[in-house]
Amino acid sequence: MKKAFAGLLCAALVAVPMFANGALTVVKRFDTPQHMGWFKAMIADITFDSSYDAGGEAITPGMVGLSSIFYATAGSDTARKRLYTVTWDETNSNLMAFVNYARGSADTSGVRATYVREATTSYNLSTLTVRMLFIGR
Repeated sequence: MKKAFAGLLCAALVAVPMFANGALTVVKRFDTPQHMGWFKAMIADITFDSSYDAGGEAITPGMVGLSSIFYATAGSDTARKRLYTVTWDETNSNLMAFVNYARGSADTSGVRATYVREATTSYNLSTLTVRMLFIGR
């Protein structure tokens, strides 16, 4: 498994053609899914648009070069200093975006309480690009 995963990471250095469905732009990091035992994996950069749909943006396995998705996880949004969290809603096949907010004043150590809530309808996420790992067939 380690060898397959190392190959997956090495293959992720070259971007290949993108797919856009109006709400999401998907840039796959390699031409074809990488084999990991019985599964296939694809790393893709996902960019949202300027009008988020509450409940999440639809994503299909074909958008990331798979025939089915069993698992998906997002890396941190490092360019935006972790202002957003993206999760995959397996039941509805949606990518959901959550906004991280700070609340109140900082405590004596300089830390402020934070909370997270889903982005509202029409929320502008056009500057949000997140790298995701999709595992499926």
